[in-house]
Amino acid sequence: MKETEGALRALGLTEHQAKAYATLACLGTAKVYEVAQGAEIPPINTYRVLSDLTRLGGATLLPGRPKQYRASPPDQWLPRLGQQIALQAEQAAQELKRQSRATPPLQKPGIRGMRRIRPLLLEAITRSDSLITGLLTPRELQKLRKPLTDASRRGIQLVLGLQTNQPTLPFPPPAGWIICILPHPTKGGPLTSSWTFDNALSFRVTDPEQEAVGRSMEDPPFTQQLAWGNLARIQLALAAHSPELRRCQRLSDELLNL
Repeated sequence: MKETEGALRALGLTEHQAKAYATLACLGTAKVYEVAQGAEIPPINTYRVLSDLTRLGGATLLPGRPKQYRASPPDQWLPRLGQQIALQAEQAAQELKRQSRATPPLQKPGIRGMRRIRPLLLEAITRSDSLITGLLTPRELQKLRKPLTDASRRGIQLVLGLQTNQPTLPFPPPAGWIICILPHPTKGGPLTSSWTFDNALSFRVTDPEQEAVGRSMEDPPFTQQLAWGNLARIQLALAAHSPELRRCQRLSDELLNL
């Protein structure tokens, strides 16, 4: 439970929100005092925490008295929350850049079509020298499998989340990879994949399975935040107490200490 709460906090929830959601997700539907007991939160604070979770989309207030709440399914809510954080990080980075006198980051907005996007991803994979994180689709993984494998052999740490509703990975992951399945909702707009390369370059691709539109940015602060968000999403899907989860948590801690 502690590891789950840590991953939830990495997605932007407060300590009490993370405890309450983890408890409610286990119970399914619960009264306020049941959540307070399970999460070890004072009841007077639990009302506000559950109200905040409802506003964020993590819980639903059910009709009737006493108040009861139902947890939103983790595989539907948490990916949306992660995408919101990534967008907020991008907006914050842009605002900070506008307020500073620093040289604007190198951007390539509106790159359309995977035929133009894929060579940029290949170049970024080749140039990386420490860490690659990615939330990607099965098609992207198949197309980039060889360069990613080559990067892993060079000692690059790969942490990947495969956004699919298929129950298994398309191939056994090579040694050293951290990769897991991130189920994504079938509704809610086009899928977005996100990549980070070291702490220098980030890449987001909207609707990679159809009319792909990509954007790259050489912006270390934003890249660091996006990598942290990717790692947090992936931690939630990894098995508790697994070596992969411990490695992922270590990488998150290293990013926070940069």
